[in-house]
Amino acid sequence: MKPMFSIIIPVYNVEKYLCECVDSVLTQSYTDLEVILVDDGSPDRCPEICDEYARRDPRVQVIHKPNGGQTSARKAGIKASRGEYVLYVDSDDLIVPDLLSIAAEIIEKYQPDVYAFDFVLFDEDGQQTEYHSLVSPALYHGESMQIVRDSLILDKNGNSAISNSLCTKITKRELLLKHQMAVPEEMRNQGEDLAVTGPLLAHCDSICFSDFIGYRYRIQKESSTNTLELNKLHQYRQVVSYLETKMGSIYEERLNTSFFSFYMCYIDWAASTYSYRRYCEFINASLTPDAAVRLEKAFYKGKTSKERMLVFLVRHRWFALLWLLRKMTRSSKE
Repeated sequence: MKPMFSIIIPVYNVEKYLCECVDSVLTQSYTDLEVILVDDGSPDRCPEICDEYARRDPRVQVIHKPNGGQTSARKAGIKASRGEYVLYVDSDDLIVPDLLSIAAEIIEKYQPDVYAFDFVLFDEDGQQTEYHSLVSPALYHGESMQIVRDSLILDKNGNSAISNSLCTKITKRELLLKHQMAVPEEMRNQGEDLAVTGPLLAHCDSICFSDFIGYRYRIQKESSTNTLELNKLHQYRQVVSYLETKMGSIYEERLNTSFFSFYMCYIDWAASTYSYRRYCEFINASLTPDAAVRLEKAFYKGKTSKERMLVFLVRHRWFALLWLLRKMTRSSKE
C-alpha cells in the first residue's frame, strides 16, 4: 500500500518565494499528500498567502503561531500531521515534480524508516551545484546499518558523507516525531537539523539512500544562513553537546572534529573581516573553556594546503599570525 505524505513547510518572511515553494509540492505527480503551512509569526504577506492556499486546496492546512523559530514551527507541524511519512521543506526551496512518486515506490517496496535523496544548490544567477551522498545508493538494514552509522557526522576520512539536512529525508512520522520533539526549541539558527538527523539515523532500523536529486536549495545572497555570527558558533557548540547525550561516546571525536571545522570557518571569516581589535574580542568571546577542550580533542587535519595551515595556526593559538596572513592575502587580491 502506497503511503500518505505530510509535507511541513515552516513559513517566515519569504513572501517573494513562498508561492513557488508551495506550488512545487501541490503539483507533484503523486497526489496522496497533505501540506501543513506553519506561519511562524511572519511579518509580511505570508499569513494571507497561506490562508489563500488553504481556501483553494483542501489538502492544505495552515497553523498560525507566534514566532518561535524553525524548531518550534516544525514541532507544531509534525504534531498536526496525519501522514505515514513526513518531509520538511524550507519555504524558499523547491522539490522536483516526481520526488513523492519515486519515494512512494521505494517505500511500498522496502518500507524503510527513512528515504534519503540528493539535492542541488541554485542561486538567482542560474548557477547550480549538485551534492551527492558519499554512501552508496542502497537499502541499509540489519548489519549493513553499521555502514551508515560509521558515516554519521563525519566519516573516517573527515568527510561529511551524509547530508545533515532534514529536507533531503522522508521519514516515518512516529520516528521523526520522537526525535524532533526531543530537541530544545532554543536550538534555532544553527545545527537544528543535525540535532534531529544525528540521533535519528544513529537509532533507526533501516534507510534507503538514493542518488536521485529530489530537492532544490535556493541560495540567497541576503539570507541569514549565509552570514557568520558569534551567536551561531555558540549555538552549534550547544548542538554538539546535545548530540553527545543522544548519540553516545562513540561519536565524541567526530562531533569535536565537526566543531573544529565549523570553528575554523568562523576564525578565518573574522580574520578577513574585522579590525585586529575586534578580531581579538571575537577570539576571546569564542574560545570558551568547552570550545578549547573540543578543539584539542578533534582529529581534523585539513585536506588542502590552506586548511592545513589554518589547522596548524588554530591548534597553536597563533591567531595574530592568522589575522595578519588573511589581511595580506586580501590586500594582494585588491
